[in-house]
Amino acid sequence: MTHTKIATPATEQKYLQSNAILSVALGIYFTAGIWEWFLGDLAQGPVISGIVTFGALAVLIVALVYLSKASNGALSFNKKAFWLGRYEDEFLSHINHKGYQYAFNITAALLLVAIFLDPWVALFELTVSYTPQALAKFLIGALFLSYAIPVLCMLRGEDE
Repeated sequence: MTHTKIATPATEQKYLQSNAILSVALGIYFTAGIWEWFLGDLAQGPVISGIVTFGALAVLIVALVYLSKASNGALSFNKKAFWLGRYEDEFLSHINHKGYQYAFNITAALLLVAIFLDPWVALFELTVSYTPQALAKFLIGALFLSYAIPVLCMLRGEDE
């Protein structure tokens, strides 16, 4: 006898929200190198450095808490629904798919910018240089953020 777990819309919504918040935390973590570059000399001071360190620790704690919540929520789903991101509630499934669409489009646009920016950097001998590892971290962070922000906004719009 096979036992399939049926999730309620409220459980699915909590799971989707915790996934989105986890994605925001991971996106901030992976784009930290870009934020460090933007802050530049400002982050050299002890006060700003302490604030940034405290912020990084807070992001790590939030990520761990929501990872725990997401893994607990995953236990109440059908395994196929968990791995494929299919929600029983049509609206939550729509929100999830919109998040994936935004993530794909924004990441593809950033990849195109990186491809077309490379010759300009060499032509004008700009001091901006990026390694493949830094570019990959930035793109993964942008992927997480571009999925999570629309999902959280649409979930918030549903509550109003």
